Amino acid sequence: MRKYLWIGAISAAVLLCLSGCSNPEGGDGKDKEAAPVEIEAAASGYDPAWEQLFDETEISEAFREDLREFAFDSTAAASSKTDGNMVFSPLSLYYALSILGTGASGETEAEILEALGVRDKAELASQCGKLYRRYVYSQEQEKAIAGENGIEAQESAVRLANSLWISEKHVLNPKYQELCSEEFYASSYYVDFTDPETGKQIGKWISDQTEGASDDGDPLGYSACDLEYAVFLRRMAGPV
Repeated sequence: MRKYLWIGAISAAVLLCLSGCSNPEGGDGKDKEAAPVEIEAAASGYDPAWEQLFDETEISEAFREDLREFAFDSTAAASSKTDGNMVFSPLSLYYALSILGTGASGETEAEILEALGVRDKAELASQCGKLYRRYVYSQEQEKAIAGENGIEAQESAVRLANSLWISEKHVLNPKYQELCSEEFYASSYYVDFTDPETGKQIGKWISDQTEGASDDGDPLGYSACDLEYAVFLRRMAGPV
């Protein structure tokens, strides 16, 4: 049985892992937005260029199996802790831990990678990047096809949004910050965790990513994917 890290422990792990990535001399301490997913080759929803994009973002069978096993095992572990209903997104947790794992070192790195079922951090980042782009391509193709047929595209049930919130006391290694932006499509923001306004800032980011679904602060307003990050971020900065 693999060793799993619980969401409740992520808040502490975040600060430890990111401080391990600190590089005051090389980093500039500036916020960085997630890189956009560029789609230029496909002229229409039926353009053959889409097939090339999907071929380029085909994830490996090994990664697919690791993700599937993580989903089964983590869901079983999480559901064993409650007798009632539960909202849980293994994919959200996998991405959060992947971001942490690629920025960690030593024992922390080893434990996170073991939980994810991988050994190579570079390959993990690459596969996560491909999966993210594949979701975006799929959504955009569906919108293009719907538009060409004069119908309204259905909203995707899957939504991925990542961000890093770093204490102003630390400066990220610029290579790590770039990796988070380019492969995990995660924005990074420097904040003061002792400032109550930080909670509001994080809350606004969550609201923006959920298109206002979380404005009332009701956890039931989140989608499964958003909820994991919302819980994760709230526990970093306190109640929003």
